[in-house]
Amino acid sequence: MAHAQVTAEPQVAVPPRPRSARAGVGDRDASLTEVAVGPLGVAGLVPAADGAGGDVVVFSPDGTTVSATPLDDLAPSPMTVVGLHVTADAVFVRGHERSAVDDDPTTIAPQVVLVGTP
Repeated sequence: MAHAQVTAEPQVAVPPRPRSARAGVGDRDASLTEVAVGPLGVAGLVPAADGAGGDVVVFSPDGTTVSATPLDDLAPSPMTVVGLHVTADAVFVRGHERSAVDDDPTTIAPQVVLVGTP
């Protein structure tokens, strides 16, 4: 009975280099203020530098690709984000309209929920 010797070079898988969450937010100094991780991926909120609008939602389904979507492109009016959630089906951004906020603590601003699906 003949024996064959098999030798193989070890295979090392190198994952693609992840892109920065700063991708798509321009040259401004960016930081994440909200982060949510779920079965669909990871989402984060990059706030506007001046706090007057222009917040960006970044999303990565696999850690190798990042998309950036300005909230101004999605929301009916400028909004303040109060929650970010990732489920198996969608990314949810919850907030309230900035124009509806006043100095009366008994006033409840209308809630806005944006739902993004793949």
